[in-house]
Amino acid sequence: MSCRCISLDLPRCCDRLTAFAVMLALALSSALAYGQVSTHLRLSEYQKTEWQVEDGLPENYVRMIAQRPDGQLLLATSFGLATFDGVRFQEVAVAGLSSGETVNAILYGRDGALWVGTDGHGVIHTTDTGAINISEVAGRMNERVRALYEDAQSALWIATQNGVERYKDGRLEVFAEAGMISARTKAALAQARKRGVKLGGRRRKVIGVDTLARRSTAKW
Repeated sequence: MSCRCISLDLPRCCDRLTAFAVMLALALSSALAYGQVSTHLRLSEYQKTEWQVEDGLPENYVRMIAQRPDGQLLLATSFGLATFDGVRFQEVAVAGLSSGETVNAILYGRDGALWVGTDGHGVIHTTDTGAINISEVAGRMNERVRALYEDAQSALWIATQNGVERYKDGRLEVFAEAGMISARTKAALAQARKRGVKLGGRRRKVIGVDTLARRSTAKW
């Protein structure tokens, strides 16, 4: 089953609005997974259910939602990770991730492994055999991850407060030329039509990261 992700970037003060967005994302994701969404229905015609911390959600500020290979939803929140099976939430412990630690981005790779982007602890790569913090291994400490993306060549692209990085075959390349990516800018990484990866975001023009890759000499 392919992974479906929805990124929510709402102000912390809008807890109720955030909870509503979570509810809507969960409902739509579940329906899409089972082919129940009709394109002839208007949004107002869907049945809505709202979940908040009182219902088991670890934190009302949900930063990203992904679908696990088993069909459950995985939620990245400002208080760790949690799964949702359509009825209940369950907090998820990940090796290398502190209890209650903020998670900004999550991604399931083509091999089924999970990548976790933290807000100050870099990227954690989890597999059946364990977990490794690829950022800290490369000497990149205290990194705040903004976005994660896997390209067609199975390379992991990482947007951080310090710029853009690419992880492939155990090596981390740093493209500082992409510039700083602030917390107020929701970065987006996507496959370019012909080659490479594009970086875009609010108030940020699209950058061809493949051009930076050809010029880069910063390898760790």
